[in-house]
Amino acid sequence: MSARAASELSAAGAASLAPESGPSAPRIEVKFALHEGALDAVETWLRTSRLAFRPAYAVRRINNLYFDTVEAGALADKLDGISARAKVRYRWYGESPAPAPGQLEVKLRRNGVGWKETFPVTAVPACAGRAAFVRALRAILPARARLWLDLAPEPMLINRYVRAYHVSADGRVRATVDRGLVAYDQRVGPFPQLTGRAPLPPVVVLELKLPQAARAAAVRELADLGFVASAYSKYEVALRAIADR
Repeated sequence: MSARAASELSAAGAASLAPESGPSAPRIEVKFALHEGALDAVETWLRTSRLAFRPAYAVRRINNLYFDTVEAGALADKLDGISARAKVRYRWYGESPAPAPGQLEVKLRRNGVGWKETFPVTAVPACAGRAAFVRALRAILPARARLWLDLAPEPMLINRYVRAYHVSADGRVRATVDRGLVAYDQRVGPFPQLTGRAPLPPVVVLELKLPQAARAAAVRELADLGFVASAYSKYEVALRAIADR
């Protein structure tokens, strides 16, 4: 989503797009996209790191339905290096491949700092086509969430993966490990479209969420293992795979 779209939201009476206005604390995010064969090395690092990670939550499956403009404006903003941008998705947990009770999330980013707005949804509308689903979802969302959905109204893709959660002993660094990523194009065919997986590379994604002051030490420790940080986006990778097949 473009800076122009963000300003439209602000003009509509919502809070300005700034870290202070988000309900979650701003954090630095550092990602490492590794071949799935590196999973053992990642898990070993989590057990032996000087940060002394421990499991934070039970392992669970995450499902996301990403929304965007018809022209995939959110992806274009990332590729163009726009510093203030947003990504809109509907997230639910568990084994249901079709949207289930969960939350609309708006993942915001400015100058390398990320935060997130979350809007719980306890009753999911029946999946009677893309347009009908979006209309019904919009009707049960609060006003601010509807504004975001209006700026990114098109269901683009569904992805699914298994996530493990860890937190450092001092509570300052959170680490997630995602594996088993699959994605499905939602732009054509029946909704939800859950056949014909996108040809994704076999990866494990390690992501650290941490304060700026802790970044250097964590990245240096991982670099010693040969892990190189990257700007990996599951949404971008899936859309590219769909376009190339």
